[in-house]
Amino acid sequence: MQVEINIRKGSTPDWDGLAEVFHRAVRDGASLYTEAQRAAWSPALRAGPDWSLRMSRQSVRLAETRAGEPVGFMTTELNGYFDCAYVLSAYQGQGLFRRLYAPLEAEQHTHGIKRLHVHASLHARAAFEAVGYVTVQPETVEMTNGVRLPRFSMEKYL
Repeated sequence: MQVEINIRKGSTPDWDGLAEVFHRAVRDGASLYTEAQRAAWSPALRAGPDWSLRMSRQSVRLAETRAGEPVGFMTTELNGYFDCAYVLSAYQGQGLFRRLYAPLEAEQHTHGIKRLHVHASLHARAAFEAVGYVTVQPETVEMTNGVRLPRFSMEKYL
């Protein structure tokens, strides 16, 4: 049974809930990453001034249930960079990526941005390809304790 999901702009009161979505999306459910990689990526819930500043400097769209529970979100900077794209595992495969993505791409276009880019995880790569991104190159980012995460530098021209 599919739950009714609303997409809306995120704002300061949403940041704590989005931190939980971030953490749960990385740590829960099936993953192409090892447990050590997942733990390095999100060792704890994000919080405090650094998280608030990161979110407040970006355009945020969030997906929430009718009861107001956040289940996914996506963020962009106003330079075409897509920073966050997280959907809880129980809500994946329901078109939320596209529903979160479309208004953010339109916003970038409105601001005259011609090149969109992202560092996509192993999970997000296919979703970004499905909306027209191409892989520029595979990358590896080093996290804490020498743990390395594979990802992809991707781009799309409007």
